[in-house]
Amino acid sequence: MIHALKNIGKLKSVFIVGFMLTMGMALTSYVDSSFIENFMPSSKVGLLFALASFITLISTINLPKILEKFGAFDSLRFISSIYVLSIIGLVTVNKEIFLQIIFLSYFISAVTIYLIVDIIIEHYSDRKNAGNTRGIYLTIYNLAFLIGPFIAGLLIELAGFKGVYLLSGFFVILMTYFFISEFKDLHLFPARQDKNFLSSFTKLLNNNDLRGVYFVGFTLNFFFALMTIYMPIFLHDMVGLEWKEIGLIFALMHIPYILFEIPWGKLADNKYGEKEIMSIGIIIISISTILIGVLSSDKFWFWALMLAITRVGASMIQVTTESYFFKKIDKDNTDMISIFRNTSPISLLIGPVIATIILTFATYQELFIILGAIVMLALVASFSLKDTK
Repeated sequence: MIHALKNIGKLKSVFIVGFMLTMGMALTSYVDSSFIENFMPSSKVGLLFALASFITLISTINLPKILEKFGAFDSLRFISSIYVLSIIGLVTVNKEIFLQIIFLSYFISAVTIYLIVDIIIEHYSDRKNAGNTRGIYLTIYNLAFLIGPFIAGLLIELAGFKGVYLLSGFFVILMTYFFISEFKDLHLFPARQDKNFLSSFTKLLNNNDLRGVYFVGFTLNFFFALMTIYMPIFLHDMVGLEWKEIGLIFALMHIPYILFEIPWGKLADNKYGEKEIMSIGIIIISISTILIGVLSSDKFWFWALMLAITRVGASMIQVTTESYFFKKIDKDNTDMISIFRNTSPISLLIGPVIATIILTFATYQELFIILGAIVMLALVASFSLKDTK
């Protein structure tokens, strides 16, 4: 009982750490591509994201080894320092080659910290309530993404991109200070259950349920990757919206996450299981993304509504893939968690390369139509899952 109460208290503290970290990320996520566009042609932007994702993939594959040797506390503290220094570097950079190097450090450190926080959450979590716990964390995560892009849009108008990155750095410093003060007694040195990545990945592929939820998670992150990189450029350069409008659109589109992810998580835990909710979400996100490519408008509310609808579907997929995956693995299996989290860097590696090729002969609208069709393929994987209810 005492142990359970202590874990609840620690979970609350991790949620605060997660919010501060996500605020730092949310401020810059939707402006990174446009900021980089100031230093290189837009055709190269996606390729820089792909390179950053490739290095991140290698880094996260080796993360279990790092955590086993140095522990979660020292690892997060050190990598947070790199993250802050990288943000400072982006603020002061004035040459393309330096931007590329600093952006790689910035991107890799951000993703790695997010993964470490994820492992700490799982350490204090109860598998029985995985859906509810993940729903709460994802709601907090998306609350930051509700606030961050709106502030970023206003800041760009007032202080330019540098103002956005400085504020992001402030939140990361705040997160690091709070983490050090709250978790100085954390002695988490998670042991690897499999001694190499290939063994763990083979085990995942041989398990129908883990393979299926991995593919659905990858598809969702593929959607996020292309939307995060190309939607801001499209809305600003093609539609002609101002940054304050774009920031507000990206803020409003996260409202479905805030409203629905906790209810979806509870429904998955207590009534329906994950499979049905996940499949409906795939259909919603696929159709709405295709409609974004088919329909056209220069009206602010049109884009706010369409992108919000895609996120209704995304909220259903996000919380159910998280809940389903963590119900199917051992809580201390950092190898499997690392592989599951690699869906994000892998999608950011593959997505921009595919998008760059498509955009050589197609428009942005046609890119979104193709993206919607790709998302629909995830239904095959979701239908194959053995439900938890």
